Amino acid sequence: MLIKTYELWPGRHDVTLTVFIHTSDHIFASKNKRPAIICCSGGGFIECSRDGDGGDHVAMSFASDGYNAFVLQYSSADRSKKEDVLFPSQMYDLGKAILMIRQHADEWKTDPDKITIVGFSAGACICALYATTYHQDHMLKKLNAAACDLEISAALLIYGIYDFKALLRYQNEHPAPEGINAGPDGIQCIFGQKNPSKEQLERYSPICQVSSMTPPLFLAAAIDDPAIPAVQTLDMAKKCHEEQIPYEVHVFQRGGHGFSLGRYLADEYRQDKALSCSAWVPMAKTFLTHLFAPESAEHEPDFEKLMKMLAEGNK
Repeated sequence: MLIKTYELWPGRHDVTLTVFIHTSDHIFASKNKRPAIICCSGGGFIECSRDGDGGDHVAMSFASDGYNAFVLQYSSADRSKKEDVLFPSQMYDLGKAILMIRQHADEWKTDPDKITIVGFSAGACICALYATTYHQDHMLKKLNAAACDLEISAALLIYGIYDFKALLRYQNEHPAPEGINAGPDGIQCIFGQKNPSKEQLERYSPICQVSSMTPPLFLAAAIDDPAIPAVQTLDMAKKCHEEQIPYEVHVFQRGGHGFSLGRYLADEYRQDKALSCSAWVPMAKTFLTHLFAPESAEHEPDFEKLMKMLAEGNK
């Protein structure tokens, strides 16, 4: 496997794309190009680490199932200039990463028509906002690209922020526990002020940007999340339903905030420490399998007969 880190913007060391590319194997050689997945960690817009909740370990999980995986370190307060952290800089970073993958598709044996993004917490917000705005004029102009160059197959959104107005109301009523940095400091970093206008909040709330151009979404969260209420995930799913966007949603009883793969990362081998929310990983992979190989989701003939009988019986 090739593991290498690339800088995405000339003269900037803070925004990088680390690739986990399967190399040729003379025993298990395959002529097929692999699907790609780009991982975006959380960090409250303050930080974005490869060691974070959506970093290298998530990439390796998908790589073990045959994906070419990538980890994006997007613009964040701990690494970037203040002006580079303002929205929508992170969406430009993600778009730049997608363009790089398509540019190297032959070299990296990656299928340019099968690119998925996965984000966690703040990273999920960035992925959701990208998925709902990649086709907008400011994206096309900044990246000098067409919408078809920037489109993705799907987005996996794990305990993300989708409605900033609702989040700020919640945070005012329920101050975040110590150590959770998805609060006012992060808001100030991405909006440039602690009290953004209603127009700013709506412009950068993914729930307000869902349209017919939005790709299929997979959403997951935990009810006991102390930082971002699970209702954000449910509301985003409802919006997708209203706009007839394909989606799948899972809300787990336990997991808290930052559950990542659903286990304590310090003791990955301890199966007894795995939480029920770890089920999102195989569920998401099945979601993508059905998307990339539609025949895998076909109903059994008996199921079709049953549905026809029920329909006739209800007439």
